[in-house]
Amino acid sequence: MSRRFLLMGVYWAFYFILSAKAAAKISHETTVVCNTNISKPITFVSKVGQPQKRLQATICYDSTVQINATAFLANSTFQWTLNDVLIPNAKDSILIVKNNQIGNYKCLVSTPLYCPEMVVTPGIELTLFPKPNISISEGNLTGNPCQGGTVKLSAAVSGDGAFFYQWLFENRPVLSATSNTLEAVETGNYSLKINDPNGCAYLSSSSIVITNTPPKADLKAARAGFCKGGKVTLNATHGRTYIYQWYLNGQPISGVKDSLIATQPGVYKVKVTAPNNCTTESEEVRVIQYEEPVVEIEASGKELCPGASLLLKAKGKDLKAFVWLLNGQAIEGQTQAQVVATQAGKYTVAIRDTNRCTTVSSVFEVSMVDKVVVQMDSIPPFCSEILKPVKLRGSPEGGIFLGSGVVDGVFDPIKAGKGMHTIVYVLNGPVECLNGKAEQTVAVVAPAKVELGEKRSLVRGAKLKIDVNLGEGYIYEWTPSAGIENPTSLSPIFSPETTTMYHLKAIGPVGCLAEDSIMIEVLGPLYIPDVFTPNRDGQNDMWILKGLDQYPEIEVMVLNRWGEVVFFGKGDTQLPFDGTFQDKPLSDGVYSYVIKTPSHQYEWRGKVWLMR
Repeated sequence: MSRRFLLMGVYWAFYFILSAKAAAKISHETTVVCNTNISKPITFVSKVGQPQKRLQATICYDSTVQINATAFLANSTFQWTLNDVLIPNAKDSILIVKNNQIGNYKCLVSTPLYCPEMVVTPGIELTLFPKPNISISEGNLTGNPCQGGTVKLSAAVSGDGAFFYQWLFENRPVLSATSNTLEAVETGNYSLKINDPNGCAYLSSSSIVITNTPPKADLKAARAGFCKGGKVTLNATHGRTYIYQWYLNGQPISGVKDSLIATQPGVYKVKVTAPNNCTTESEEVRVIQYEEPVVEIEASGKELCPGASLLLKAKGKDLKAFVWLLNGQAIEGQTQAQVVATQAGKYTVAIRDTNRCTTVSSVFEVSMVDKVVVQMDSIPPFCSEILKPVKLRGSPEGGIFLGSGVVDGVFDPIKAGKGMHTIVYVLNGPVECLNGKAEQTVAVVAPAKVELGEKRSLVRGAKLKIDVNLGEGYIYEWTPSAGIENPTSLSPIFSPETTTMYHLKAIGPVGCLAEDSIMIEVLGPLYIPDVFTPNRDGQNDMWILKGLDQYPEIEVMVLNRWGEVVFFGKGDTQLPFDGTFQDKPLSDGVYSYVIKTPSHQYEWRGKVWLMR
């Protein structure tokens, strides 16, 4: 009580000091006076945060309210008191009251700018409604253990007037349980919530009621599955007194609460045990892991003209939500399956599919160009008797192919026919810089053929000419080049030192290739004497040809001066000419000879002198 009188003394001292200062100010500045018509602040009680919902000054136990000061002037200051005692740190126009702090509340309001006097609002006397006493009693247990039964709960509430009842099981309202009695079926925590005639709500203390009924074991999954790296919450029947045992694929796993975070796919169930030692197993719930979503960005191209646009589309299975990004930053408002790109950069799209799984596409880079470059893949000439259709390809994509033998982007050489055909790839874009065309000529020709034969022969040191003329525009290449005067000639001259296999590759004007090989056989020289002396002295008695062993079909003829054949021999084993004819010696003189190799088409002609 002494403290109260002390504070009141301080208050009134402070009040008289302000009054004296105001009187002095008025005496020196007669232009400033207190406006007696200014309304004074008022106070009232309301719900917290809802000043429009006013309350009476008598409140419910354990409730929280706020006292509001209104109708004050700008730049005012406040100080609240309880039973005329200053409340520390209560310097706002609103005061929150809780913890059953009843008493007389006032607010000291000061507005020095307009009037130096401190205004004390009328007091508000907060009081409490009587709190009813709630007691709950339990009846006898009925039923058979773990089969079923009840316990009757009865509530006695002190106080006058009509009360409204709501029974709670595990803090959840029991359906239609709105009287002062309840047949408790399940084992668990029960409590009673009442509303008295004053609108106050009260909750009784909870108590565990044990019945003969087995517990419920309902099991539900928040969703059917989870994404890679995700999880699913499984919820069983709630009971603060229950004991839980979880199973995955029939094997017990850790988990003692009424909920479980599932991070593995499989079949889950839960066994619930109540305080009466009765147990119930739930139905099985299968949890799956969804496939990872895949999304790609598709467009008609990757190049953009100044002032133009490019439509990008997100393609994938079961896509639902989209966020487009440019250079890693979300594009405002772009949350559809497609976006119109108007600037260059790296585009991606983040998606969520119907399973609520998320992923981000790979980067789709769009570049800005002044003029698109239209190109068409090269088409080799058709030089074979086998003419297969060819798929035409051009870039950027989106154009059309035109030309003889072209159907739906495929060139058919049979439909085109033999000859030179011009194929055109035309690109028609939405703006000028995306227009263009490319073209190329395709040849459909009969394959060239070259036949060199199997073998040609020549005498070492001799020369052989082979003529190969496939027509205009052909390029010839003979290999190896050794022993050839001009290895790129269509009529080269050969003079190899040894037998050699030569290969010809002839490339036509449209790239068609003709090839063949030939063996050039090099024969040793034939030695032909120009004189012999058949005088039977044992020296040079016969006209002997050396080297006949390389010419198995050689024919040798010797003729007199009248052209009569006086000697004829054939083959590489023929007897030499001995200077006789029909077993009679020939006369001395000069004779002619003709030596032929029919298969090789070689011929030697000359003179031989027979001298005895």
